[in-house]
Amino acid sequence: MSEAHARLGEELRRLRRGAGRTVRDFGPYSPGHLSNVENGHAMPSRDLVEHYLRNGAGDRFQVYSLFEAARRAGEDARTKSGRSEDAGQVAEPTHRSDPEIRRMYYVDSTDSRYFFDDRRVVEELRVIVAIRALVPDVEIYNRVHSYPSDMRRGVLAVECEAGCAVDDIEESDTGSLRLRLRLDRKVQPAEPEPYVFSYRVYISSKEPAHPVLMFQTASGKVARCSISAQFSESALPAPIWWFASPTRYQIEHPVPSNVMKSDSRNFYFKDFANPAPSWCYGLAWLW
Repeated sequence: MSEAHARLGEELRRLRRGAGRTVRDFGPYSPGHLSNVENGHAMPSRDLVEHYLRNGAGDRFQVYSLFEAARRAGEDARTKSGRSEDAGQVAEPTHRSDPEIRRMYYVDSTDSRYFFDDRRVVEELRVIVAIRALVPDVEIYNRVHSYPSDMRRGVLAVECEAGCAVDDIEESDTGSLRLRLRLDRKVQPAEPEPYVFSYRVYISSKEPAHPVLMFQTASGKVARCSISAQFSESALPAPIWWFASPTRYQIEHPVPSNVMKSDSRNFYFKDFANPAPSWCYGLAWLW
């Protein structure tokens, strides 16, 4: 990136440090993304700049002057090099609506892996997604995450693992994150294999999780979803069951044949093929 990006990143770092915050507790953005921005390796979104200004004592005019200088430098670099955004530049967040984005791809599979600590708190969620493009040049994936037992801002943070980077994050007043990920490359409809990427959601809370992990799709464009849970030896559920239902009844009333057994690692896994729109799928238990 340019000197303008470095100057903007330096000023944003000054605001964060002035607020007495580290990159790990400056959510909802991931520490890796914040470090990239502050080191001048990534262009921040306007929402992220506003996040720094809300949490730090800075001159708004100066910060946005640096922001515009970095934006122009990025545009000049792309024009001179003839390269598109996916050739190394970090773009401004997409302005398409979430329904528009979801219509552009088909989810071949989504794998959600929850890890619980000995306080019965979800400390980490790892998500692995495989998608197929329905239109040319698919490069954005979106999803919403929340932690219902602790509905405060700053509880959740996202870190990309492979095949993607944070494009934009919006946090609601109840702490849920509307996440948009920019894929490492544009995905095309004719590709023989799905495009696979992964990310992690970190939970900073002392509140035990509600005893249910649930997946729903409104579009029906999901071929397979799987949900797994890894529990601590000192905080095991009893019993635990899976559900697949058009209503929430089975969440609270297990079918005997759906009660599950764990392996020696206290690990539970359930795979659901072709989930129906608006149905409830997942795992539920009693603490």
